[in-house]
Amino acid sequence: VRLFAEKLPAVMTAHYAVQAPPMTPEFDGRAWPQVAQGHSFLRSDAPQFAEAPTSVRITHTREALYVGIDASELRPESIVADLTTRDDPLWEQESVEIWLHPEGKLPLRLIVNPLAAQYDSEAYDGGWDGDWSVVAERNEHGWSAVVRIPARLVGDVKRGGSIPMNFVRNRFGVRKERSVWAHVYGAQPDLQWGALRFP
Repeated sequence: VRLFAEKLPAVMTAHYAVQAPPMTPEFDGRAWPQVAQGHSFLRSDAPQFAEAPTSVRITHTREALYVGIDASELRPESIVADLTTRDDPLWEQESVEIWLHPEGKLPLRLIVNPLAAQYDSEAYDGGWDGDWSVVAERNEHGWSAVVRIPARLVGDVKRGGSIPMNFVRNRFGVRKERSVWAHVYGAQPDLQWGALRFP
């Protein structure tokens, strides 16, 4: 018996918060949406949902965009993550990548790991460093992180507008697995985009 599931369009809405959420990887406060807007990541190498679930919450204030990440692992103690220096190759271990393409700007790649290490690039230029911050912690389910991205990096998005966005989970634990939030099999190029809407 084969079971198939339908992947909903990769679109999420940025929740507006009057006050910024605390920079702690807990998502039960009023500043965060109650339900994760980004989930159901797909494996990049096969038409299946990821074995290790990843979910994303997004909220924003006038000053910054906040991304809350929950990365689950069947055996949290197996997670491989020991890189701690800025711009280490975090994609080679457990990590989550945030891709943004602000209007009129080059695409940004921001990567975080369970140790709150950061990697960033602009149009694949790893020498670029942006003014963004992250807190992260390992937990009994895997690990969680909060990323703060200043509004000047996101760009001037009007109400009702949107920006291209995507997320990639590099899982290094019980198994290695690469999963993507916005992904259509057989489409080109490999890097695809979902949409983050600002109502």
